[in-house]
Amino acid sequence: MSYINSVISPSILQSGLTHITPVEERKVIKKFGMKLLERKIKFIPKFEYPKHVEECVKFVNNLLVGSILEIDIPSKFSYTNIQQVVTEKVTEKLLENDKLMNHLEILHEVDKKNLFDALDEFIDNIQNTFEKKYIEEINESFKKFFISDLPLEFYYLMYKYSVMFSDYIRYLKSIFKRYRSKLFSTRALSDYKLFKKRFQNLKNKIKKIVDEMDLLTSKYFKLLFYLDIWNSDDYEDILEPKIYYLNRVDKIVYYSLFKEYKDKLYEFNQMLAERKAVTRKVVIDKTFVNSIKNMFFTLTFGEAIE
Repeated sequence: MSYINSVISPSILQSGLTHITPVEERKVIKKFGMKLLERKIKFIPKFEYPKHVEECVKFVNNLLVGSILEIDIPSKFSYTNIQQVVTEKVTEKLLENDKLMNHLEILHEVDKKNLFDALDEFIDNIQNTFEKKYIEEINESFKKFFISDLPLEFYYLMYKYSVMFSDYIRYLKSIFKRYRSKLFSTRALSDYKLFKKRFQNLKNKIKKIVDEMDLLTSKYFKLLFYLDIWNSDDYEDILEPKIYYLNRVDKIVYYSLFKEYKDKLYEFNQMLAERKAVTRKVVIDKTFVNSIKNMFFTLTFGEAIE
């Protein structure tokens, strides 16, 4: 169920940044025998902790459940029971993720520390964790490819989602870096209205890219849920590790869902490319080819290529 982790990062940013409001605090202080007006900008989250965590988990579950409601399911299952199973498993998975809980707490404390320090720490942790795991997941996918009857293109485009997600994180980092200098310029810090306007511009820009990522993620999970549910023997089997077989699903439905996902994937890739945020086209192909070579070499000689 490792692919569940990929949905959480954009959702954290949705609740972590778009629900934050800058507030100007003013107080009179005495310095050198004179009364001076001290002005300070603080960031106030919309929800108190741990309500912040609850809202994030709720957002993730709503996104996933929404994907389930758009697909056909076997007659032996009911939408209500599947939603309950998915919600319970996803919530458990998220809450047991200590790093995730730490990220949420950091974003909650934006009124106590610099917002951009919190965001930088969050994104760095997400990026490092994600990039360590995604090569392992690629190799695992190729093992499944040799057993499953799903076409190679399916596994390749699942892999492309991982690469796209990584480029998306890098693009967000570049936005934060650019706006950090705009927000904390001397002029902006001395003019609350200007600061608030620039911060809202940042939120709008982030929300637009995060919303697009959420749409892609929705198509991604819609396809995966369709395969997972139709390849599950009972409710307990849903979202558990398994091999997906094309002969257990309606091929017309599968290829329709696959096309939806594929079209959105390349649309998102084009959007990132237009913003010069796609930086690893050569690496993508090289990694993909090397994974194939290693799998064939392992099957033939019992060990991977050095």
